Amino acid sequence: MNRIFKAFLLLVTGMFVFSCNKDDNNSTKKPEPYDTQYVKDLEAIETFLKEYHMDVDPVTYEVAFEKITDANGLTSIWDEFPLEHKMVSDEENKVDYKVYYVKFREGTNLQPSRVDSVYVSYRGEYIYKKKEEILPSTDPKTYKEYIASTQFDQSVNPIWMPLTSLVRGWSEILPLFKSGTSSYDAATGVISYENFGAGVFFLPSGLGYYASGSSSIPSYAPLIFSIKLNHVNYIDHDFDGIDSYLEDVNGNGDFTDDDTDNDGIQNYLDRDDDGDGFLTKYERMYVNPLDPDKVKRYYPFNGAATDDPATPYVDETQGIPDCSGDYTSSTRLRKHLDKNCH
Repeated sequence: MNRIFKAFLLLVTGMFVFSCNKDDNNSTKKPEPYDTQYVKDLEAIETFLKEYHMDVDPVTYEVAFEKITDANGLTSIWDEFPLEHKMVSDEENKVDYKVYYVKFREGTNLQPSRVDSVYVSYRGEYIYKKKEEILPSTDPKTYKEYIASTQFDQSVNPIWMPLTSLVRGWSEILPLFKSGTSSYDAATGVISYENFGAGVFFLPSGLGYYASGSSSIPSYAPLIFSIKLNHVNYIDHDFDGIDSYLEDVNGNGDFTDDDTDNDGIQNYLDRDDDGDGFLTKYERMYVNPLDPDKVKRYYPFNGAATDDPATPYVDETQGIPDCSGDYTSSTRLRKHLDKNCH
């Protein structure tokens, strides 16, 4: 079994981008301090950006990296592309990470949150230092070069992946992109995606595998991912009828600090958000008094702009109201978050 196929078997199970446990080789060694390692990672990433060229296919957005030499005269990623960065705070380890990324295209459709599932094509690589001793010499020198090693190529066949199960860097960067549109060919059974978000991002190891590594990826390896965001699936983790991305009450993109009833369970995982003993999904129910069949229905989270005349007993303009019946004000306290309102 050749090395490429062995790597494929390991990585197709999700070991490359999915979170993993520490391996046996690193379990007894004390990890590097996060702030110290981040300095090394940032140096490696910025050196790579300045010493490598990135070729981007204008149609497929596939990328390839090539070391710049005097002979090829190529332009560096640092000089050629509009590099952006996002600062990611790790309060537990007291590090603020700078994550470089390039948007080839933002996308035109759905934007994922950190807790949604994404249908992506991607390729993953890691940056490492290659060391070679130059011999013969009475004073041997060590040659160091930052190079990228491709670990898995999932750029042709997209795959569904939940952002909550991936290394943190994905949940920080994928929400900066949007999905595209799709079309279905009934004759071939093929779904095609257009206008999808596409880009590449460079992760310090603290937002990847850090000391644990993964499969053949070494410890403390900065990671490179090129991605195409084809589709987004909004997930309702607690099955309360409200998509989880809507349960970020304070709107800061962090779902770990939204706990309305202070019971230690984040709202997007809590079936009773206000702790009043009534499940959220039932607090969202209503019956139109004019409906002869008295059918129980659910308020949408936010109301539509206009009512649909084809559904006379459903008012599409009504979002989840507060206790006073206000269903439009953006600052209202929706009834499922008010323990005094059932």
